[in-house]
Amino acid sequence: MLEAIRERSQGKIAKFILALIVIPFALWGVDSYFKNTGDGGFVAKVDGYKITKQEFDRALKEQQDRLRGRLKESYDPAMLDKPETRLAIVENLVNQHLLAAEAGIAGF
Repeated sequence: MLEAIRERSQGKIAKFILALIVIPFALWGVDSYFKNTGDGGFVAKVDGYKITKQEFDRALKEQQDRLRGRLKESYDPAMLDKPETRLAIVENLVNQHLLAAEAGIAGF
């Protein structure tokens, strides 16, 4: 029985069906790759500067690392899942950008 399946899977029809399945998945993967790097992936906009999702994720991870180092065994990852905490991280990123822009204007 397995030999019959093997013989039939080597035929032109089986390869055609496989191509029909593979091509849409490949195109869908490439499409989603380009969409994720597009212009719509930002969480905040400050003076025309867009704070990207990647910047937010990096800041969130840094905050997790700081808390993990400070709290040791009592650290709970759910602490950063609250909307208030995420908003505070975004506000911190906005403040950092504003301070850097003002420092640049002042010549520092």
